Amino acid sequence: MGAKYKTFTPGHIDASQPHPGRVYNALLGGKDHYEVDAAVAAAIGKVHPNSRATAWAARHCMERIATFMAREGITQFLDLGCGSSIEPDLDQIVRSIAPDARVVSVDSDPIVARRSEAFMSPPQSAEGRSVFLQADLCDPSSVLDSPEVRNTLDLTQPVGLCFNNVLCFIDDARRPHDAVAAYVEAVAPGSLMSVIHPTADFKDLSEVVVAYNSEDGSGPLRLRGRAEILRFFTGLDLIEPGLDTSRGWRSDIAVPQVGVSNIAVVDTSTLTDEEDSKYAAVARKP
Repeated sequence: MGAKYKTFTPGHIDASQPHPGRVYNALLGGKDHYEVDAAVAAAIGKVHPNSRATAWAARHCMERIATFMAREGITQFLDLGCGSSIEPDLDQIVRSIAPDARVVSVDSDPIVARRSEAFMSPPQSAEGRSVFLQADLCDPSSVLDSPEVRNTLDLTQPVGLCFNNVLCFIDDARRPHDAVAAYVEAVAPGSLMSVIHPTADFKDLSEVVVAYNSEDGSGPLRLRGRAEILRFFTGLDLIEPGLDTSRGWRSDIAVPQVGVSNIAVVDTSTLTDEEDSKYAAVARKP
């Protein structure tokens, strides 16, 4: 019998079930997770010894993407599936470049909500603002029509849509490509969209999938190939270098030194593409 995956209900705390955002926090070496989340991270580590380094490679890629978007003039961000905050967070990075930036962070886990609200930077200008929304990103209308989004973002102006390390936790049955397309349709021309997504294109990760997609409800982990990931960017103009590995995407971007993390950062400089096994890209809405 196949695994029956848990549906994560916004506002519902269940410490007996792993949650993707908290498992990712455990992989990074953070503290905002439960024992069940750490157990899933440990199971992944047994079959993928570089799992912590690959998690940090994706994290560093997110930091570079946030930096790039802010330097491109984006001052509004919708961070979908933000996960448990670890400094520097997207909010801190973009605020260091654009003090008037407005950020809406979205996640279904109330534990993530509490920690994200605690990490959010106070406004550095009269226009700056950061809010958190507990919601299911696969229900775009509930996100886009929420007071948090409507009162924070002006969707007639460009927005940075960030789907970093989140679409892999959405099974095809929930139609993630349609959800992404709905967000893209809702934002103005000139908006930027990012995706970071694990793949089995470089090596066999079936043991990682089995470790994650356990009967305890921690799944699904859905790896996608190059063509499937590029489908998320339908109608958008990919920015150079196009779809790259997460460790390789714009690796020359210098990220602002903001935030004070008490978590030991793992060296990712020696990771190979096979060990990284994640794609990343940014595209612009014409």
